[in-house]
Amino acid sequence: MPYSDAWTEGYVDLSIGSDTRDPLYEQVSRDDVRARLELHRSLGLTKAHVLAIQEGRVVGSAKVNLVKTCGEAGKAYLSLLVDQEHRGRRIGGHLLDRVCDAMAAQGVEWVEMGMLDAWQDWRR
Repeated sequence: MPYSDAWTEGYVDLSIGSDTRDPLYEQVSRDDVRARLELHRSLGLTKAHVLAIQEGRVVGSAKVNLVKTCGEAGKAYLSLLVDQEHRGRRIGGHLLDRVCDAMAAQGVEWVEMGMLDAWQDWRR
């Protein structure tokens, strides 16, 4: 489902989970996650954001944000998170399909992403 403010706290819960935290950043607070989410949305950087909801709980998120610091217009990054207990059920694949559809509706013809099974793979 498309992101809405009603799901902010569920998204925050998913984002601060220890198994989904980006190793480039130190542990962030709930307020940090909320502030970053609002900043990206208010600046128009978030171009698509969809959530997977099961039994009233956010179990996955796919978000595409423009990258303003890389100097290349039109570049964006995809953030795909799936709760560890819900992996292996194609939730990530469905989220990816939905967010790519949303980007295609905005005229984006190509989405490229890399994938790691775990942050330990990234650190190598």
